[in-house]
Amino acid sequence: MSWKGITVVLLAAFGSSLCLSEIQRKCVETFDEELSNDFLLGTWYFMVKFILFGSLVPTTRCSTSILQKANTTEIERYKNEYWTADIPYSFDDNPLHEHEHTGFQPEGLVIGNKQAKFHIMDPATHFHRPLYELRVYQRLTDDFVLYHDCTSRGNVMWLLSKKRNPTNEELQAIIQTRPELVRMDQHRHCSPI
Repeated sequence: MSWKGITVVLLAAFGSSLCLSEIQRKCVETFDEELSNDFLLGTWYFMVKFILFGSLVPTTRCSTSILQKANTTEIERYKNEYWTADIPYSFDDNPLHEHEHTGFQPEGLVIGNKQAKFHIMDPATHFHRPLYELRVYQRLTDDFVLYHDCTSRGNVMWLLSKKRNPTNEELQAIIQTRPELVRMDQHRHCSPI
């Protein structure tokens, strides 16, 4: 039996229930502070990757995430594909459409008004990916956000910036405000040439 056949059998056996995993539930409970999606509107640059081990040399590679208000047509397309009574998110919860032009993040909708937000995969690509991911955005300043996927449990984090070229001093000043980041190895992206 092919992997596609196995997938169909598993879906038939377990149905389409979309309940949260224990990790996701804990993430939603931990990161429950208000954070409006309106704050996230615009282009964000992935500036520094934080990992427990494995410091790498800086790179000029500069991934971006572009967040725009989702229009009614986009929202309806997602609803038509994904809506069931047991989804753990609401399409009425201020959705943003995430466009990413460097291939780092998949396109989708970002939903929620807390720090923990649902990233709903684009229906055109969901067959090969989970239906949604739970991501955390923590506002540090007007120009900086700390970001991570809940499944990483904080072992991999990113410092995102609305500025394309913040100085190293600006970045280090932000990093020094977060003890968990100081203890992690850093991999600088968008590094000036």
